[in-house]
Amino acid sequence: MTHLDPGPDTPDRPVAALGELLNAWDPIGVVGGGGPQDEYDCLISPILDRLEGGADAAELAVFLRSELESHFGLSAGSGDTTAIEVVAQGAVTLRARGEGG
Repeated sequence: MTHLDPGPDTPDRPVAALGELLNAWDPIGVVGGGGPQDEYDCLISPILDRLEGGADAAELAVFLRSELESHFGLSAGSGDTTAIEVVAQGAVTLRARGEGG
């Protein structure tokens, strides 16, 4: 996955809040161990782009599972499925708040 600059933090593109959500999730366990705070920034732009395209939490969860396997090297089925769904819903909620929803 290409590391795209997600652009500025705006109400309809909650870049900073999404970054905080991803870091709190920390699926590969590097941020909590003192690793780089930008480890998951590569996910921000694709998530926001999908949300702008109308993706829902289920679609984001599929994307996140795929990225965990293909980009971060986790094996299929590893990781907490519930956590993925919570993060996906959190991203939808962040975006909806920015739109006044």
